[in-house]
Amino acid sequence: MLVTCHANPPDRPAADASPVAALPESYGRWRRSRLGRITDTLEECLILDLLRPVNGLDVLDLGCGDGELASRLARRGARVTGLDADPRMLIAAHRRAEMESVELTLVRGSVDALPFPDASFDRVVAVTVLCFVRDADRAVAEMARVLRPGGHVLIGDLGRWSLWAAIRRIRGWLGAATWKAARFRTARELRALATAHALVVHGLRGSIYYPPYEWAASLLARFDPWMARWTTFGAAFIAVSAGKPGRKGLTHSAGTGARTRRRDHRSGSGTASRSQGRAAPTRTATAERDRALPQPLPICRSRQSSERAAVKVEVV
Repeated sequence: MLVTCHANPPDRPAADASPVAALPESYGRWRRSRLGRITDTLEECLILDLLRPVNGLDVLDLGCGDGELASRLARRGARVTGLDADPRMLIAAHRRAEMESVELTLVRGSVDALPFPDASFDRVVAVTVLCFVRDADRAVAEMARVLRPGGHVLIGDLGRWSLWAAIRRIRGWLGAATWKAARFRTARELRALATAHALVVHGLRGSIYYPPYEWAASLLARFDPWMARWTTFGAAFIAVSAGKPGRKGLTHSAGTGARTRRRDHRSGSGTASRSQGRAAPTRTATAERDRALPQPLPICRSRQSSERAAVKVEVV
């Protein structure tokens, strides 16, 4: 069936309400707490630093949640698609996009079967997603598939050797469903996931070295960048940036989405790239391949506009 979600539905808060209102209360409490604000800020700084400039690029945010990172990237000039399996998250992300007057394309789907054709994005971001995915290897394979040559994947995950992880494991043993299902990884494991799919690691750093207490965050957060220079051991959050090798002589034009050929400046000959001689797939083969891909579930576009547009979300 189709559920139409307006900017101000009668059974939801007004548009000036917090976008986390549609999320579980625990999620909202975290965002409102001082510990949550300090921690999220440090993680975001690390993500944006490793992600590199995104202006004019097509960016896929996996597990986009309430759209905070997606909106930040859109404000930096990216064309952002956010994907999440939870309709509540997509509703919250749509609300945030309207509040912040940014354009997002929101899609309901699964990270291990992405509903996009090959080579669709210049950047793919997955922050605290793989820790809750059963088949992380397949999810990374999907990220690499939809990434364009020369593009970058950024994976941020929960570090294994930290006090945060120890406390969360204990909660899982005591019955907390979220942490019972979570998997914590080392920097070496994250690197291996990326390189297993022909991605070249360019950066690997940790963050959140303080214990999960507000007083500790207030006192020790300033030392986080210093710790990150030396080790990922003890980091509650670890991020890896990896690139997909591009074909020599080809570059992706961010403004138009078209690929353009470059001259070989080293030789000055202006010869085309070696890939020019490769046979291109026929239109029929390409169409058949795209039809075989998983098709997107509902798409919700939040555009910069003063009008109160409706959003259709398909519940399956």
